[in-house]
Amino acid sequence: MGPDTLDIIAAQLDASMPDGATGATLVIAYEPIWAIGTGRVPTLDQIAETHDMIRARLKSRFGDEGNNIRILYGGSVKPTNAAEIFTAENVDGALVGGASLKASDFQPIIDALAASRSSFISRNKPRGVRPKAEGGSAPLPRPPQARHPISR
Repeated sequence: MGPDTLDIIAAQLDASMPDGATGATLVIAYEPIWAIGTGRVPTLDQIAETHDMIRARLKSRFGDEGNNIRILYGGSVKPTNAAEIFTAENVDGALVGGASLKASDFQPIIDALAASRSSFISRNKPRGVRPKAEGGSAPLPRPPQARHPISR
């Protein structure tokens, strides 16, 4: 990442977050502009650094409630890289593009997030995978044993 990347993201984030936001009313999705439609993915360290900065901004602005606001990663999430992406502490889920169009590609991403949830149960934070779709995104149906969309 360039030296100004985090500053640019921080300014965009600060300008776009509504006052009084909560985990029930706000979800942040981060996707590097250069990753859109390219198939390129930042390194895990770059993803973690960006999500950690976003989490710090959320906590600074909203206090403890900042821990409840989901941060989704959305840059070419695929069955082959989802498990690694979900190891980053502040990646709460994924904004999935093309891989959400085929169940055979989307299911492994869901499975990767579900597998990662055991390491995050103690944080008791809702997390979810949301498919990118024309006109917006929607939460996945709840699995029978979960209390919220597929999450960790």
